[in-house]
Amino acid sequence: MLIDNAIRHTGRGTTVDVRWSPGPGRTVVVTVADDGPGLAVADRPRARQRFWQGGSPGAGGSSGLGLAIADRLVTARGGRLDLGPSPAGGLLVTLVLERTR
Repeated sequence: MLIDNAIRHTGRGTTVDVRWSPGPGRTVVVTVADDGPGLAVADRPRARQRFWQGGSPGAGGSSGLGLAIADRLVTARGGRLDLGPSPAGGLLVTLVLERTR
């Protein structure tokens, strides 16, 4: 869902980078970063609301549910979903998830 969101909303010719690494304690950190248009600071909290759509190139064809669903799935499992600026200039989505094994 996050990767699809990143590809859809960044536009043609952009890059999406997915990484994971061990986090503190029994966590794993997954990041999805892109070099697309990103999200304004004021829009980041709204991006987790159901049906909210930003002004990205792919927003017109979306339901506005991607980040809202991802956020609820992650938090229901005790994790965290953070949105921030990507070093490449777009959006950085960081998931912190508890390892089950």
